[in-house]
Amino acid sequence: YHKQTRMVCRMPSVLRYFITLDCDTLSIMLKISATVCRTLALCCAVSATTSEGNALDLPTRLMVEYLDSPTPEDIHEGVATVVVIGTAFPRFSFIPGSNDYPTKGADVAAYQVVVFQEQLPLWDSGVRKSNTTYNIRCGEALGGDGTYTWTAQYWDSTGHASSLARGHFDVGPVTTRDWEDSYWLGAGQNEFRFQYNPNGINITRARLYVASPGGSTVIVNDNSVGDQSGVSAWTDFSKTVAYQSYDITPKPGRSVKEAQTVDLTIGGGMWTSEKVCNSKSNLQCGTSAVARVLISVTLADGSLGHVKVSGRRGRIIADDPWDGCTTDLAGEVQAWQTPREVPISARPTGELRALQVPYVSGDHMVRAVEAEQQPGITHTVVYRFPEMVVGHAIVRKGSVSGAGNVSLTFCEVFNKTSGQCSIDTGFNSGVDIFLIGPSTSQVDLRPKFTWHGFQYVVVQVTRGVSFQGDIDDLSAVWTVPTIEESAHISFTGKGAETLASIDRITKASQISNMAGYIPTDCPTREKHGWLGDAQVVAVEAMYNLWAPGVYELFLNIIRDEQPNSTSYGPYNGFVPVVVPGTWGAPGPTVDKPPAADISWTAAYPVIAASLLRFYDDVPAVRALYPHLKLWTAGQLRVAKLLNESVPDYWDFGDWCSVEDRTMSRPGTGPILSAANFLLALEAMVDIADAIGATLDRDVYLRTLETMRSSYDREFYNASTESYAATAVEVQSLTATTLATGAASDEHRTRALASMVADVRQRDFHLTVGAVGQKFLLSELSANGEHDVALKVATQTTFPSWGHWIANGATTCWENWSGRADATHPPAPTHNHIFLCGGVGEWLYTTVAGITPAARGYSRVRIAPHISKTEGPNAVNASVQTLRGKVHSNWIRHENSTAIVSLHVVVPVNSIGLIHLPTLGHALDIVAVFETSEASHPTPLWIHGSAQPARGAYVLDVEGVASGNTHSGVVVHDNTVVITASAGAYTFDVTRQH
Repeated sequence: YHKQTRMVCRMPSVLRYFITLDCDTLSIMLKISATVCRTLALCCAVSATTSEGNALDLPTRLMVEYLDSPTPEDIHEGVATVVVIGTAFPRFSFIPGSNDYPTKGADVAAYQVVVFQEQLPLWDSGVRKSNTTYNIRCGEALGGDGTYTWTAQYWDSTGHASSLARGHFDVGPVTTRDWEDSYWLGAGQNEFRFQYNPNGINITRARLYVASPGGSTVIVNDNSVGDQSGVSAWTDFSKTVAYQSYDITPKPGRSVKEAQTVDLTIGGGMWTSEKVCNSKSNLQCGTSAVARVLISVTLADGSLGHVKVSGRRGRIIADDPWDGCTTDLAGEVQAWQTPREVPISARPTGELRALQVPYVSGDHMVRAVEAEQQPGITHTVVYRFPEMVVGHAIVRKGSVSGAGNVSLTFCEVFNKTSGQCSIDTGFNSGVDIFLIGPSTSQVDLRPKFTWHGFQYVVVQVTRGVSFQGDIDDLSAVWTVPTIEESAHISFTGKGAETLASIDRITKASQISNMAGYIPTDCPTREKHGWLGDAQVVAVEAMYNLWAPGVYELFLNIIRDEQPNSTSYGPYNGFVPVVVPGTWGAPGPTVDKPPAADISWTAAYPVIAASLLRFYDDVPAVRALYPHLKLWTAGQLRVAKLLNESVPDYWDFGDWCSVEDRTMSRPGTGPILSAANFLLALEAMVDIADAIGATLDRDVYLRTLETMRSSYDREFYNASTESYAATAVEVQSLTATTLATGAASDEHRTRALASMVADVRQRDFHLTVGAVGQKFLLSELSANGEHDVALKVATQTTFPSWGHWIANGATTCWENWSGRADATHPPAPTHNHIFLCGGVGEWLYTTVAGITPAARGYSRVRIAPHISKTEGPNAVNASVQTLRGKVHSNWIRHENSTAIVSLHVVVPVNSIGLIHLPTLGHALDIVAVFETSEASHPTPLWIHGSAQPARGAYVLDVEGVASGNTHSGVVVHDNTVVITASAGAYTFDVTRQH
């Protein structure tokens, strides 16, 4: 098709002929031409594949902008929903072959991606030589409000081809012009009805786009479409309003020629919340629910359906993400009226952007395990659920009757003695209220536009209302984005149950804290995007969840809140410690930035570098780079003004450590801020290198080296032989310092010894807070103290992660005791993520040993740390990457000639660097075999009498690079290191006699 187009451009006479054709004739000719070309291409591909008899595996895991791109068939059958992206130049990704177990030695030499609309090819990449099959940018601008399909195919280095795989996606409104036919609805109304009659013509496509800062829910022909909780993305609405898309095309079973009714409800949410409007955040907010709405209906004859719109004030009286939702089901609902347009002054002014994060589904229901009448309190039933839930509860229809109020109070913990939602001073996670009448019993009681963090729900009814209170009369529902869990790990042996529980509560807390489509501190009391919390858990989150969209959005929100004006004086480029909003952002008149703790704000470059490391998201980071430079320049500028060798502005210090907060903040604040600035500079080195800014990279690298030396001189404490002034701070300050690489060799040795001695003296208990917890276990293991790290991780008494679990935790807590602190009176939440980031990360990077050794796992290191005596004797782990799953499954053998067995899977076009520990056995008595084919174990490395330290190499193992020429098998630090290409391998390390 494109070749023909180029030919037309070269041949004026032919071009003149085409111009004389009417549009319909030309359209038919182009469709015929496209069909012929596509058929020929498919035949050629099939011929090339089948003629050789070696067809490659079908491309799998098709994605557009990191979102799963389902097949058209899956969408038609209701198995999957349409993925919607908000760019005219989307990026395509796919895995060449099996996602789980690629063929050994498989590779990719070329790929081809073709984009179609209504079977017409719009863009063809051509057969492009490359071994990378992700972030393939579309070379033609795609129109907004359109549905597209795309095909992916690849070739290996021998010329064999795969079959074609197909994906499906929508491009939503991209430009301001795409929204020209939209409505600004609200002005006191919060329910809207859209009706259209195709008059006997098939409806081929229908979409509803809703940009509502407070959330929205949709019902089509009395059937729910998408999530019915209405959770929206919390952004700075003066800068960005995220829109969601609903596929309202009639589904099979209902005539696509019948009249259609679409009911839309919009909420106030964060847009009208008093906690937002009356806070220090300086955020734009409103007094009533508003939404910009675009409905697009296409009929089979190519015409656009005429839509009638009406509006009214619905049954939602008030809604707030913190306080809860009040719904009037007793009174008469208003009749439909003419919709009211929102005045310009009452609209959010931010740019409308597609929400490119998996939407909330609202289909994960949880059954209560206990329903108990509260003693001494009439009309009150307390429900307990088996786990902490983030969402809301639904009262089953038929379980209430009468007239009055039903209230649901949500609690993380419940004190039966006091009847309060806390062990100590107490708080609840909101109250949902329903006003009911005689006909209410025929509907479920379900709130909208709010979410709660809870394990208990207290149901209370007023006089005149009867509630049965059976265990199935109340269900909980999760309302978090349906983000894929991307890592799995299991353990066998000593400490296995504790480690598995830590992994479980970490995952639960992490997905809980994505409730508003951004990483938050807790879903219960604050629900804020604290940068410090996000930073210390970002790596853990990128292991456990497929989260590139979440972190792209979060970084863009930080950018939205970053000042770039001379009116901010030397603090230009600083960012607030919590977003959205400008709370804590420095002004131009202060001597030192308030609430600008670098341990928090360093999240900006550190998370951006993690996006590169895990997802190779160069385009997103390149767009952020000028803003990241602005932040870095601001820190260096103010440090120079204050005569500081390393920027060390602080406010929070090692938050929620076991130390009294009045001591911990000044004691740990400066050094941890300085350390995190070094980590931020290291991130800027990696970012500048990735985008090709080599001059900047070199400057950042020189600055980093200079500041590391300054840091070591300034913060090393000779009297404690560590980086802490007091013993209780040794763990946090030493572990964080070791992670920066700033310690000199002598200081590193002494500080490590002091840290290990402190841990042992405390019987392997923790003292770390939010900042130090990220590094303690990883630095112990990395510096030869893995046994100590295992004992800390599997400890079960206070203070430890195991202490939480022993006390029934199903999510991570805000502090180690779970009780109020005299220096910080608010009762701590029992679903707070920041104290779990380091241990959750360590389980995969160290215990399983899976780390990206280059951007996007183009090189993957599989180097499990295995103790001879401590911790589990077997681990089974996998991590989803852009290139496919990485597996690391190991067994430590006991009382056998076998030492360790390690089964690994390396994805296609990734190089595996596989480290086989010998558990302290001398290399001259060790041999390594590759045993994936059990009947034919192949010796890979054996000790040799002539070179006992190096051994002798066997070079005929498929997938393993030649030992002596390509360093396929080398010995390093008492470890045998194997370089392998794609495939599944099993290696046995054994003793030889």
